Amino acid sequence: MSTLALSLPTPRLVSADLLTLRKRRGLVAVTGLLTVGAILITYPVMEVMHLSNPAKHGPAGGIENLGHLAALLALLGAVAAAIVAATAAAGDLDALV
Repeated sequence: MSTLALSLPTPRLVSADLLTLRKRRGLVAVTGLLTVGAILITYPVMEVMHLSNPAKHGPAGGIENLGHLAALLALLGAVAAAIVAATAAAGDLDALV
């Protein structure tokens, strides 16, 4: 192989990094609230909106609302991924010093 070949991290290195991220309970709580918590709050809100005015707001499980939930999860999932990546990168920088 040439010297330009990409070297991937070993499974032991990946599992060690995941272990250090799992030890940060605040990080797990924030990312969990951003992803799972947002969905658990959004469904009941959509149901209450439907119950208050069914002519204007469709059912909570409709195709349109499913698309809205997917967009919400994609946006908040990207934010959660950025938070986790920044935390992991900061841990890597601390290891270098």
